Amino acid sequence: MRTDLKEIQTSINAAFIIQHPESIMLALEKVHQLNEVSGNQVLENSNVSNIVVPLAQHLIKKNIPDEVYSALASSEEAIFRSIVAYISAMDYLTTEEENQDEIRIFAEDRRDVQFALALGLSEFVEKNTKRLLNLTNEWLVEKSLNKKIIALQLVPIIFNGKALKLLKKINTISNSTDPGLKKEIVDSLTKLGNNGFGEEVLTLIEMWKFVGNEKDWIVLKTFSSSWAVKHETRTFKIIEKIIQENEDDKQIINCLSALKRNGATSINQHLDEWTKSSNPKLQSLVESLNDDKH
Repeated sequence: MRTDLKEIQTSINAAFIIQHPESIMLALEKVHQLNEVSGNQVLENSNVSNIVVPLAQHLIKKNIPDEVYSALASSEEAIFRSIVAYISAMDYLTTEEENQDEIRIFAEDRRDVQFALALGLSEFVEKNTKRLLNLTNEWLVEKSLNKKIIALQLVPIIFNGKALKLLKKINTISNSTDPGLKKEIVDSLTKLGNNGFGEEVLTLIEMWKFVGNEKDWIVLKTFSSSWAVKHETRTFKIIEKIIQENEDDKQIINCLSALKRNGATSINQHLDEWTKSSNPKLQSLVESLNDDKH
């Protein structure tokens, strides 16, 4: 695939020498020779990273004619819109005046175009950190589900330990029943935990659980990552609270199994205490965990 990309980039270079829009478009059309792009299929995230991003970065170095840019942005081929989405992210963060018009359009496009936009915003964060922070805060509470998801993908990139407003915004959307949004919240919080912000994540989660909110799936999935074992005392305190309120033992068992695999040192102590407990639910969880084959 690398050779194919180099050939396409070589064709693009030749087309830009003569600056003829039709020649540039013909060179770009060669992208359809790649199996991963054929049939206007939805690109996997890895293919957006490995195909769209290199082509977009290559074009960024060129003086793209307006006619070509417009044709790519309005193309029926999603890979071309993805390329422009990535470029528009850079434009958004580098232009003197802030203008969300273009990135808002791509934020409502199909999934691979959205991901290209999110990648562009992430990779050009240093161009205007403040602008991207404001955008993330704004999009977290947009009515648009797509913009919320993109904002959640940006949170681990932009969060520096001081931008606590971002976590408060996540709190406002954490009651969502949308599976895709819930998954993105888990991914965002997990990345924050892995980036060294476990204390901040736990503070947010403690606020959820100890005010009676039901977000058990998000919490247990987030705790299933390795970062949680660095905060075992607080993690197990929250899990014990969930056990009292949650009827779905499978979720709890999966989380405890993950903590065990990830090296939680106090889990055996907790299991011993639960075994001796008069609470039949705790005893049942211990038995199920011991039988777990994961």
